[in-house]
Amino acid sequence: ATLSSLQTEILSPLVFPVTQVALGVVQLLRSVKHTPTRLHIVKMLLDISEERDTYIPLAPILLEILETQSLSISRKAATGKPPNLSFTLKLSKVQIGSRSSQTSILNSTMELLLRLLTSYSHCISFPELAFPIITRTFQVLITTRYGK
Repeated sequence: ATLSSLQTEILSPLVFPVTQVALGVVQLLRSVKHTPTRLHIVKMLLDISEERDTYIPLAPILLEILETQSLSISRKAATGKPPNLSFTLKLSKVQIGSRSSQTSILNSTMELLLRLLTSYSHCISFPELAFPIITRTFQVLITTRYGK
């Protein structure tokens, strides 16, 4: 056995507990200021899902971020740079109100949704997975300022 297969074999019993803890943390951090942390956790879970070829229900979390009311409210443009969500865990009050941070969150969320759909595009259940995601994304586009 190679080193990577040995590591995978040793770490495979930890996949389920790590997934459950991460999903619990995502459910606890529902405020807008913790959105970057939620996106980091979803990205980690997506990596686990792709590596282990297992389904983890991540679409509802990403769609909840898209449907957040404070992200759909039209805000004033901020004078500062948009936050780099790769290195941010929590947004300040000023960043929450800025259009640039809203755009960054929207872009990151859509990238993760696209990656999620891409990772399951080879499965026979892809239409059943993709249809609700596409429908809710379209509803968000129509009912919020994103579509304007």
